[in-house]
Amino acid sequence: MKRILMACLLLSSSTLNGFAQGGIEGRYSVKDGSTAEFLKDGTLIIVIGGVQALWKWTDYGGGRLKLEPGAGVEGVRGAICNYDVSTATLLITGCEWAMKLARMP
Repeated sequence: MKRILMACLLLSSSTLNGFAQGGIEGRYSVKDGSTAEFLKDGTLIIVIGGVQALWKWTDYGGGRLKLEPGAGVEGVRGAICNYDVSTATLLITGCEWAMKLARMP
């Protein structure tokens, strides 16, 4: 019985961690009105001041995320960042793209 209970707890924990780490897809905004939309196919659509840029994103697992500028985005480098996502926010840290974004409905 203890083994079954422990297995259920471990499964629940890994499922919750998977949601917290893997649920990054969606639309987000920052206070200045800029938006970012993470699509399931790895595309990141960023809109700043009405100008749209296409980026790529890759979830490395364990709260690690790679952000890469797409073709035509010049003078900007990609970065590997840490992230933490909840139902309300996406917090990116540990890189030059550190920011807190609010999930949009």
